[in-house]
Amino acid sequence: ALRQAVADGVIDALATDHAPHLQSEKELEFLSAPCGMVGIECALPLYRKALIDTGVCDWPTMLAMLTWRPAEIIKAQKGSLAVGDRADVVIIDPDAQWSIDANKFHSKSRNCPYQGWVVRGKVLYTLVAGEVRFEAKG
Repeated sequence: ALRQAVADGVIDALATDHAPHLQSEKELEFLSAPCGMVGIECALPLYRKALIDTGVCDWPTMLAMLTWRPAEIIKAQKGSLAVGDRADVVIIDPDAQWSIDANKFHSKSRNCPYQGWVVRGKVLYTLVAGEVRFEAKG
């Protein structure tokens, strides 16, 4: 149903509920532990697997739903590469194959249900205001 909603344009923005918590917080009894898990590190390849590889949408549509469309919805002045705009940019390799290893994440959490999955699509660089803030290693 969710994939059909994307295909039909009912869902027009994608995000993650990136809610990392310290390991000690997640080791509590279920009802006492905070909700959430890491999400941002796996978002691109998992959206690719669910939407691109299944033919639900193409790359331009998915990237719009991850970038300028959410900015437009919340009326943020972001998501554009126009001259004079702040250069917040993510550079990806859409075909890079890699294994998800939560121990290499930059988040404070490691609780990832996708540990060990072999996926395609990788963030290579993240620039914030034109400065490299993340560079993939290896």
